[in-house]
Amino acid sequence: MNVLIYTSFITEQCLKRRASEQYRSFAGQKKILMLARALESLGHTVDICSTSYAKTIDRAFTEDLSPRVRAIHAPTLGLFGKTSFFKKTVGTAFNIYWLVRHYRKYQLVIFYNFHVEFSVPALMAKRLFELKIVMDYEDGLFNDKGYQGGFYRLLEKTVYREANGFVVVNMGLKERIHLFCREEKPFVVINGFLDTQLLAQNRVRKMGSVQKVAFTGNFNRGFGFDELLQYINHWPEGFTLMITGRAGPQEEGILHDRVKDLPNICFKGYLDTNEFEALLKGVDVFMLLNNPDSDSNKTNFPSKLFDYLSRNCLVLSTPNPVLKPYYLLRNFVLLKDFPDDLKRLKEMCESQAPDANELFSLHDDILRSLEGFLEEVICCDGFT
Repeated sequence: MNVLIYTSFITEQCLKRRASEQYRSFAGQKKILMLARALESLGHTVDICSTSYAKTIDRAFTEDLSPRVRAIHAPTLGLFGKTSFFKKTVGTAFNIYWLVRHYRKYQLVIFYNFHVEFSVPALMAKRLFELKIVMDYEDGLFNDKGYQGGFYRLLEKTVYREANGFVVVNMGLKERIHLFCREEKPFVVINGFLDTQLLAQNRVRKMGSVQKVAFTGNFNRGFGFDELLQYINHWPEGFTLMITGRAGPQEEGILHDRVKDLPNICFKGYLDTNEFEALLKGVDVFMLLNNPDSDSNKTNFPSKLFDYLSRNCLVLSTPNPVLKPYYLLRNFVLLKDFPDDLKRLKEMCESQAPDANELFSLHDDILRSLEGFLEEVICCDGFT
C-alpha cells in the first residue's frame, strides 16, 4: 500500500537548504520518522508531505530517507510572525497541489491533527478521490484561545465525522472524539515508536557505576518546571545532571540562578543537532518531568521516552498516569516517593539492568497494533 502523510517534518537536509536551525523538536521529528519506518517495515511505501515552515524562500524538494520512505518538503516563501496565516495558506495550497497531481498513487492518507494545512487536503482526498484518511491525533488544539481556537473547534467536528480511523496518543483523546462522533470507528492508541536500528547498536549496555543523568526538552511552568527545581534542590552527590532545552525567560533565569553554584548540575540551554547528539551518547539515565495534574496528560504523551528507550538507557520518572504501561520495564526507574527517593538513586539505578530484548518485544507489540488497525481501516466499508 502507498501511504501519504501530511505533517511538518524538519530534516537535516531541510535545515541546510533553508538556513533555518532555530527550531527543531527532536522527539517530534523522530516520532514522524519512526511512524514512516514502521509503515515501511509492514511492507508499505510512504511519502511524507511536509510543511517545514523554514525562514527562507525556497522551492519544493524531495529527499529519500530509506528505500521506501521519502519526504517532500513544501515551499514556505519565508513567511513569519504576522504573516503566518499566509504561511499556512501556502502549505495548504502545496499539499492540495501534490494530492491532485498524485492521488492515483495512494491508497491511504494520514494527517497530523486538524491543522488546516493537513486536514483540509486530507478531507479533499476522501471527498474528491475516495481515499481512506486517518488522523494522527495529539495535542489539545481545541484548548487554544481566540479566533484560532474557535476555528480549530469548528474544523475538528468535520474531521471526526469524515476520518476513517484515528491513531491517538492516549485514551483521553478518544473521549474527545466521542463527544462529536457517535459512530464507532477504528482507532489505536500508540504512544510512540522505537528506533530498532538505534536499539540494535545499543543492545549491550554495561551500566557499571551510573553517573550522568540528563533532562532534554521544554520545562515551562505547567509542564514540570516545579518538579525540575525539586530535583535540583535534592540532587544527590556522585551524579552529574545536565539540562538542555528551552523555557520562558523567567524560568530560564530562575534555573540559571539555582545551578550557577552547583558543580554537578549544568544548564546547557538549547543545543544544535551535533551538540545534542554528542550529549546523548554520554548519558546513562534520562529524566522525564511530570505534572500529573496538567491538562496535557489528556491530550499528549512524552514521546521522548521512546528515543531514550531506543538508546537502551534508564529512564527516571516520577509517577504519571500516562506512563503506567511502562513502569514494569527494566529500563524504567520510578521515584514513587519524590523527592526522598533521590537519596536512594544510586542504589535504584544500579539495581536496574536495561533489557534490549524486552524493548524489541515492545516494538513488535506496537507494530502488531498498527498493522491490525490499518487492516481494519482499509477493509471496512467494502474496501480491500
